[in-house]
Amino acid sequence: MSRCPFRLAVLSLVVAGCKGPPDAPKELEALAAYMFEKTRDGSDEELAAGIENLVDWLDDGYAEAHEGYRINRLSQASVDALDHRQFNLNGLVGASVASRINHKIKPVVGVLANGDAVAVYGDTYISYDREWATDGDCHAARQCLWGEASVESLADYGLVEVASSYRAEYRWVETDRGWAHLHRTWLLAPIDALGVRTESQFYIGVSMEDGGRTERFQASWVAFQTDLPLSEESALNQTIKRLLDSEEEVDVYLD
Repeated sequence: MSRCPFRLAVLSLVVAGCKGPPDAPKELEALAAYMFEKTRDGSDEELAAGIENLVDWLDDGYAEAHEGYRINRLSQASVDALDHRQFNLNGLVGASVASRINHKIKPVVGVLANGDAVAVYGDTYISYDREWATDGDCHAARQCLWGEASVESLADYGLVEVASSYRAEYRWVETDRGWAHLHRTWLLAPIDALGVRTESQFYIGVSMEDGGRTERFQASWVAFQTDLPLSEESALNQTIKRLLDSEEEVDVYLD
């Protein structure tokens, strides 16, 4: 599941200026885009190579990635291949973060892909309805390596309740470093709330085996429009915080 954390950060309407996250190294930014682009149509070998490169990068760069980076690279072609629409990417910005969950990968994926989002993230969702086009239980058990679903959610962001619709895709990949899992989502229709119009939103989460725990890499991109004095730097920082907070909630739920 994805809490669409970037949209939540935008809706928080933080206007105070502050220093934003640093730009991601080009290799990491390219790997984030590569994972997003290849989730559905990439071969197992292509995805395994990308994931192994990501694991290698995080072996040395985890501490910095855990603090969060700003990322920009997501091509028009990669998002237009998602469905029949041409997406508005004007002003697209993104953030990425690495984290670790102290549970093995299968239960973590079971929560992320097929868990009860209201129970896991009870402070956010009023309702969360996931309709599988494939067998969700089969996918979570790693008996079916591909899964896809549509999600309708109603979230409480304090000042406003926001309904959203998005598509989710899931894929297991076996690599030389063990099993990994990809989780990709995108918004199906723009959202208008509190003077902010979210035109497009995209997310990729990569879960990787790490002994008795799961190493995670997440990236979220959003294109939004507003006449409000919204600080992009503050929104990026809030996005990184909420990505990390959501990981902690999964950890606590699995405990």
